Order: sequence, then C-alpha cells, then structure tokens
Amino acid sequence: MITRRKYMAANLTTILRHCVALTIALSAMVTNLARADVVAARGQKPLVSTQVLRLENGRLFCRGEGGTEISYAIEQVDYLQITGWQMLNLAEKQRRAADWRRAAVSYEKALADLQADSNGDALDRKLLVQCRLIPVWDTQARFERAVELYLEVVERMPVLIDAMRPTKFPETGSAVLEMAGRLVDSAIERHGNDPIGESLVKWKATWPVRPSASMPADGGVPPIQPVDRFAAEQVAAVAELVRNGRNAEALERIGSLHTQLQGNWRGDLYYWQGRALEAVAASALPSVRTRPTDAPSANSGADALTQAGIAYMRVVVHFPRHALAAESLYRAAEVCRRTGQADQAAALWSELIAVYPRARSADGAFLADKAREELK
Repeated sequence: MITRRKYMAANLTTILRHCVALTIALSAMVTNLARADVVAARGQKPLVSTQVLRLENGRLFCRGEGGTEISYAIEQVDYLQITGWQMLNLAEKQRRAADWRRAAVSYEKALADLQADSNGDALDRKLLVQCRLIPVWDTQARFERAVELYLEVVERMPVLIDAMRPTKFPETGSAVLEMAGRLVDSAIERHGNDPIGESLVKWKATWPVRPSASMPADGGVPPIQPVDRFAAEQVAAVAELVRNGRNAEALERIGSLHTQLQGNWRGDLYYWQGRALEAVAASALPSVRTRPTDAPSANSGADALTQAGIAYMRVVVHFPRHALAAESLYRAAEVCRRTGQADQAAALWSELIAVYPRARSADGAFLADKAREELK
C-alpha cells in the first residue's frame, strides 16, 4: 500500500511539473500572439505582427523577424498600431487618413488616459504619444501646443531637439506666436548656455517678428500696420443686428459679406451666422438664403438649427485658432444634442475639453468645465 501511494505521488508530481511547463509555454505563446503590433516607417517595408519594445535615443525599437531588434527614427514612422492600445490606434488611423483634427483629439485622449510613463513594459508611452502628437498639432496650425509638447519631449530626450521641432509658424505678431515664444523663453532661461538652451536661442532667432518692431534704416517712425476697418465695422454691425433680434436682416447681410471679407473675419461671419440661425430656429421662422454655395435656405426651425451647427463647425474646422472657435465648438455640440445626436454632441464636448482646455465663455467660465458637466 505504501509503495502504491509513493508511486501515485511520484506520478502526480510528474504530471504537475508537466502542467506547469505547459502553462509557461502557453503563456509565452499567448504573449507573443497578443503583441501583434504594426510599424510602418518611411521608405521601409512595414513590420507586421511585430512587437514595439521601447523608445530610446530618438528611435523606436521593435522586434523584427527571427527575434532580432530593428529600430527607426521616430520622426520617420508613418504609421503605428500597438495591440490593446485602442485610443492610440484610432489616432494613428485618423492620422493616416489625414483627418488631422480628429487625430489630434484622439492623441490628446490617449495622453490624458496615461497615469504613468509606462504600462508595465519598457516602452515610454507618454513620450511616444507626445512625439506622435507634435506634427499633428503643427499641421493643424496649433503652433503653441506643438511647441509646448516639443519642449516636454526635449527635456526628456534631448536628441530629438532638431527632429521634432515644429515648423509651421503662425502669422507674424499673432497671440499664438507670442504664447509659444514665452514658453521657449522660459526654457532658455532654465537651460542657460547648455546645448539645449543654445539650440533654442538659435531656433527662436529664425521666428517671424513684427515688422513694426524694427525701426526703418533712415531712423524714421516705424510703419503702422493697416487695420481692416471696413471688416471690423461690418462684423460689428452684423453682431448688433443679431443681438437686437433682427436675424433675417443679419443673415442677408452675412450673405453679401462672405465675398468681401477675408481671413479670420470670415470666422466671425460664420459665428454670427450660427447665432442668427439658432435664433431663427428658436422662433420657428423661415430663414433667408445666406449664401448660394453654402446650403439650402432653412424653411423650418429644424433646418435652421442644422445650418447653425454647420456654421459653427466651419469656424472650428477652418479657423481653429480663432477667438470664437472654442465657443463655436461648444455651441455646435449643443445643436447636436438638441437635434437628437447625443453621441455626436458628446464627441464634440470631449474634443473641446482636449483641444481648448483653457478657453472661457463670455461670462468668464471655463468652457471645458461646462462641457464636462454636459457629459455627466
């Protein structure tokens, strides 16, 4: 009996050892199957079913065929998919489709979701998202945000100081340029004469400057930049019409001004067009045709409300740095909610929180805080 028990115990021990070995092997297989990442670098054959390992010295390291490591300069990576990272993968797909605005929002969400710089592996996920986001905001003319991210990346990985530098400068003398300049000046002061500080000084010397900031060669009075008084007066007149409830008249005037005003003034027109159409919808009065090439004239409150949402989104899409862009995005979300598009409204409010976190409404409240309340 004792011998039999010993025999059974020995067999049981052997079976358990085999089970443990099999479990380890299966775990390894599952791990390998779970990490079927994709990396496509410029001019290189895409790596499929690979594993992204780490971001080091400005290069993204992956596991290539046969288990060997291969690396690409991060700025040369055109497309990326990392298993299980849904928000990053969505952003990468939107970026590949040149849907820059939505890609920026998705990257920002991926960044906000990260509670730490890693996820239990050697990959610095926060740094990776920041590197992917810089050129997207640069393309979207959000120079100040691109610079903010760039400076954070440089602090942690100085080797990227040239490769990740934003290149699309805003208009000379713009508030965005001044905001970005203050960020760079602060970094220069912090670094002094070290390599990062010297590089930033040289870069900032290439930035556009106000023409009026320099004196003429003959020592005369600096030139005064012309102000488009006509545009300012026309927009002010339209705003006054809307505030006084003369919406049909305002819409008719906006229709004629679309061909006369240029630049950001058109953003003002679209904003007030949205405000007027919202008022028309509220009173359920027919609207006039605002512009032959825009959209059919509203003949009901619902049509007017839909056109109002379109007008607000034109501000957001075509003039993302406009002073009224954040409010237009908030109002567009409200229009979606009122027309029964709850999911679209939530998406727009989420975009507002990510893209315009510090924007304020006319009453001084943070629009992002109001959007968060709507999302509850």
